Parts: sequence; C-alpha cells; structure tokens
Amino acid sequence: MRNRIDVRKSIDDILIPYADCICWEDFGSAGNPCYNPNDFSSAAEEEETAFTLAAVQLEMRKYGNKHKELAKKVAKQTGNKYVTYPWLRDAVSRLLASTTYDELLSMSRLSRAVKAGMQAKGLTEIHSIDEALS
Repeated sequence: MRNRIDVRKSIDDILIPYADCICWEDFGSAGNPCYNPNDFSSAAEEEETAFTLAAVQLEMRKYGNKHKELAKKVAKQTGNKYVTYPWLRDAVSRLLASTTYDELLSMSRLSRAVKAGMQAKGLTEIHSIDEALS
C-alpha cells in the first residue's frame, strides 16, 4: 500500500479506531516466527515496503495528531508507557505494506466481532472463529 491516500485513510479509519485489534509486537523490527521484516521475496516487495514507509512518514508526522493518538493507543495495547515514533512508524508501514485498505478493514472488523463474541460468552480461548461468532 504505497498510495498516500490509502495510507492516510488506513491510519484514520482503521489503525486508530481498531488499534486494539492488532498484535503490534509482530510488526516490530524483530518480527515473529512467521515474519521477518527484512526478508523480501522480490525486489517489488522491497520497493512496496520502502514506498509505504515513505507514505507513512508523510501522513503520520512526528508529534502530529495522528502520531500522538495512535502512539497512545498502541502503548496501551502493548502494555508500555509509550512507544517511540521510529518504532511506530516502522510498525505501521510494515503492517500496511502487507495488505490493502479493504483487507485490513475486513480483518479488523472480524477481529472486533470475535473479541466481542468471546467477551459476551465469557471465553478466554477459542479453537475456531465459529465458537465466538455463533
């Protein structure tokens, strides 16, 4: 997602309102067992990631309203007092580079619905999404 308009909309419409639906730690520089942020499958993927990082930096300026609002929510979600701008900028760009606006919105809505279903049923663990949604 290198388009500045999509990046802006994704931050405003998805990341800020659905910050609690994202496992932010997975998008840090350490990645996770399934994702290495520095391992690209192609030159095109590396370019997409670089352009997305640039768009994020332009759309989420350091100390701007979007940065402050998202940083506060991400810090709460990750159990930290604060998150640094470089970490947040990189995490946002890694997250956005790997998806489209519509895919991210669908995943966020599904995550919110599953969380609500689990809470309503008093579940702390599920083995199928159907358990929370049925």
